[in-house]
Amino acid sequence: MRITSKVKQEFGELLLPKFKKIGPVWVVLILELMTLAAYYPLLMWGKVPVAFDWGVNNYQPWKVDFLNTSQPAPKLAGHDDVRIFYPQRKLIIESLKKGVIPYWNPYEFSGNVLMANSQTAIFYPLFWIFLLLPQIGAWTLMSFLVPVMAGLGMYLFLRRVVNHDLAAVVGALAWAYSEVIITRSPDGLVAGHTLIWLPWVVWGVEKLRRGENGGGLLVAVLAQSLSMTAGWFQFTCYTYLVGGMYGMYWWWREKDKSLVVKYGLASLMSLGITAAHWLPAYLALQWTPRGTMGTPVEFAREHLMPLWQVVTLAVPHFFGQVINGSYFGTSEYKEGVMTVGVLPLLLALVGLTSKNKLPVLKFGFWLMMFGLVMGTNNPIAVMVLKLNLPIVSTFLPNRWLVLVTVGLSILAAAGMEQILRNRWKVFGKWLEIIVAAFGGFYALVAGMYGYEKVLAGGLGWSFFEHGWERYVMVAVNNSWLPFILVVVLMLVMLGTKRRLWVVGTLVGLMALGQVSRAHQYWYFSDPAHAFPDNPIWTYLDDQTKDNRARVLGISYSRFTSDTPSYYGLYSPEGVDALYPIWYGEFTNFYDGLFPYKGETKRIEASFAEALERRGWTDPMTVNMLAHLGVEYVVVPKDHGDMPPEPDYSKVFAYQWHSVYRFNLALPKVYFVTSYVTSDWPDLTLERVFEPEFFGQLKSQVVLATDSEKIKEPWRSLGGQLKDNFDLKLQRYLEGNKFNDFDTLAQFEKNLINNPVEVNQYEGNRMELMVSARSNGFVVVGDTFFPGWQAEVDGTPAPVYRANGTFRAVPVKAGEHRIVMKFVPEGWQQGKMVSMITVAGGLMMVGGWILIKRLRANYGP
Repeated sequence: MRITSKVKQEFGELLLPKFKKIGPVWVVLILELMTLAAYYPLLMWGKVPVAFDWGVNNYQPWKVDFLNTSQPAPKLAGHDDVRIFYPQRKLIIESLKKGVIPYWNPYEFSGNVLMANSQTAIFYPLFWIFLLLPQIGAWTLMSFLVPVMAGLGMYLFLRRVVNHDLAAVVGALAWAYSEVIITRSPDGLVAGHTLIWLPWVVWGVEKLRRGENGGGLLVAVLAQSLSMTAGWFQFTCYTYLVGGMYGMYWWWREKDKSLVVKYGLASLMSLGITAAHWLPAYLALQWTPRGTMGTPVEFAREHLMPLWQVVTLAVPHFFGQVINGSYFGTSEYKEGVMTVGVLPLLLALVGLTSKNKLPVLKFGFWLMMFGLVMGTNNPIAVMVLKLNLPIVSTFLPNRWLVLVTVGLSILAAAGMEQILRNRWKVFGKWLEIIVAAFGGFYALVAGMYGYEKVLAGGLGWSFFEHGWERYVMVAVNNSWLPFILVVVLMLVMLGTKRRLWVVGTLVGLMALGQVSRAHQYWYFSDPAHAFPDNPIWTYLDDQTKDNRARVLGISYSRFTSDTPSYYGLYSPEGVDALYPIWYGEFTNFYDGLFPYKGETKRIEASFAEALERRGWTDPMTVNMLAHLGVEYVVVPKDHGDMPPEPDYSKVFAYQWHSVYRFNLALPKVYFVTSYVTSDWPDLTLERVFEPEFFGQLKSQVVLATDSEKIKEPWRSLGGQLKDNFDLKLQRYLEGNKFNDFDTLAQFEKNLINNPVEVNQYEGNRMELMVSARSNGFVVVGDTFFPGWQAEVDGTPAPVYRANGTFRAVPVKAGEHRIVMKFVPEGWQQGKMVSMITVAGGLMMVGGWILIKRLRANYGP
């Protein structure tokens, strides 16, 4: 029996008067209750939505302390919180509490930009709650707000374009608990908080369309500004883009370009307000692997989703779940999600195929199609990637699928509007189709198992022997909940003619499905596992707090990315959106990528694997550890290749780990008496890693500048580097007597002739005292980046990029005080633009209020 034959009686207007107006307060309450339902581990057991359990279960040196004592953590979700974002947030908050904007991070990558790294979101107003609450509490609250604010913004927009608030609520729930919002809620925070403002911007454009110029301009400007300062540039671009597309849609529909002009004004104002944030970030991008490499080759191969992955629109976890380690789909799980759930999909299909379509429905459809075209593997998307467009080329292409989710949420609201207007026939047909599709899938699975039992042996080919059984079972196990939801809804339709029951069941099941998916992805950890103390951390902190020496771990004693910075430890490794391109070249050269061909990793620098491969006595290892000032290396006790004495000394041990001191690590700052200049990365790095580099009669630094720019009296100390024949000849002449450790030791002994001391060392500033017997250069073993400035005895001095990736300042003979400061490029200009824009905006508002009052008192 067809479902549609059971629902011929007209529903009339019974439901519309009762629930047509719901109101934002009720919507916020609904969103909060649904989010609290998924946050029950917090309410019941005090757990927090950060992957601390993952950290202590998988990362050293915590793992030895928590082995078999904590619940196994999620397998691959949210680990960026522990390795990047949480320690980074601690550093930011500590600096802001001191009244200092943290321009520079001295702990990762041997030094890296901080404020100019957009993902730090230093100027995002909502993150200022971290100044008032403990970090765990603020992080939890910010995670909680993501679905609530996302859903509220979508509701405020949809209630303007549909005729029933219940339809707007449905669209809001589809967006607030879509897979993209769910996955971006706990992981890093900045991505989620950037994305939540997208529907708010469109709401502002809709207000502008209706002639509410003041309110519309205010909403659009604030939403765009908040999205920009939240820090995830790719999602911010989508926010601006969707607002513009909505304005263009109504221009095309109503032949009125004034809306586009108004939105353009709002966009310009928001860009002006946030210039202090985005201008330094944009300029910093130019000096990073992400900004110099263009579109990586693997983007088209690994980060464009195959078309068959659209099956996740009906079964969100058809290709497995990252939390339980069953995901087998393309790319990283959170990057390619697009689903809103099976019931919102059903409503979207109803909206698309019903008569008397709402005007906004076409916009939702074309937005969805645009996202599908840009985010899936097809000729158009591949062509766009090959264009290597500025900024856009740095974006993961499958993130365009976010627009599919936005479009589907709009379509779901339009579909609910059709149901409330008694369009039940279309609803019934689509429900039958979806149930039939599930039935066909299960029949196919049953046929596959039948084939394996009856025919596979005789035909000599088995699906399961090729690994299909695991994938099939994952898909089946994750399809049960969507299947049950549509079956229950179908049974309700078959069992009652009262449409109110059907609508109530539909909304209730949809809410259940949305919260269930959030519960499946969100993870909660014991707050006691939040970066716990460990004797390894304590020992390293005690040993390095005065000389700022760097630490490194190898094998299973390796530290995870940026976590040392949480404890104030300095690391040569790091993972982040931006880091200096020259540091990537330095890392790659040690890793064996020579000659340099642009293979620099986009977000990561590491030395541990190459160190194990090269060994402790390899000349390049010795030079790497020396240049980077790596004084302490943590090694597993049972490692097959232990550091040899006397150049390495075992100084501490704890359970599985041993700490060795590299006795020849260079100090943080030192003085050299000669230079050569070179702009060629390969030539420079070949010299820096040459075994005889520290064995010359004169200590030397390689400067990345034109020789003609070296002024007197330093020009006579060196010249242009043309080749490295001199060092190779010296090594050849020494023959078997050559020892890299001995030459380095002799080099360091000579440093006492021109002592350099660090009087002050902070993130943005360092103060040095040098007693030089001759003219030369003070070399700082921290990463170079445009924006570093120096003064010698109060007089400005140049800061050169030295030895490939470090810094050097020329000084004359005698005693000198050197002050080095870092101010990001574009900061002063961006700050000025922001201040002028804010002042201009306030004047506009004040003038508008004054004119309004004058008109009220004296008439037009």
